[in-house]
Amino acid sequence: MLRFSSGAVAALIIAFGISTAMALSANSLTSQQVHSLVGTWSCVTHDSQHKTYHETDVDSMDGPWLRMLTTYPPQNGQPAATGTGFFGYDSKHGRWIVTSVDTTGEYSITVSTSHTLNGSQWTDAYPVDNATATFRTVGSTEFTVDVRAPDGHGNTVTSHQVCTRS
Repeated sequence: MLRFSSGAVAALIIAFGISTAMALSANSLTSQQVHSLVGTWSCVTHDSQHKTYHETDVDSMDGPWLRMLTTYPPQNGQPAATGTGFFGYDSKHGRWIVTSVDTTGEYSITVSTSHTLNGSQWTDAYPVDNATATFRTVGSTEFTVDVRAPDGHGNTVTSHQVCTRS
C-alpha cells in the first residue's frame, strides 16, 4: 500500500501481493484459481516524489476470499504498520473487489470491472478520490501496479510498484 494516497487504490497495492501469470476471466474465476494466488510477495514502490516504499505481503485463503496480510517497515518518516485486505470476484455485481484496513487507521474499497485480471483498470469505490491503477502480470512470479493518485495537496502523484514472489 502506498501510504501517501488517502484512497482505496492504496488497498490495491496490498491486494496485488496476489498475482499470477494467468489472465483470469472474471466470469470463470474459481476458488481453485484464487487459491493459486496464495504466497509471499516482496514489493518495492517508487513514486514521483522520489520516495521508495517496501512491503511484504503474505496471502492465504479465507473461504472464497484471498486474505492479504501486509507488513511495512518504518520508512520515509512513517512508522511501521500492518494491513489486512481481502480480494475476490463479486459475480453478483460483475467486478473484482479489494477491501482493506491498516494500523494507521486507513480503510478502503477498490474495484475493477475489467474482464481479465492482467491489464485490469482499478478505481476507488471508497473513499472516492479519483485515484486509478493498472495491474499487469510479468510471468508467474512478478507483477506491477501503476497508480495515479491525489496527494491531498492538490497534486497528482504517480507510482510504479514491482512485486516478486518470495
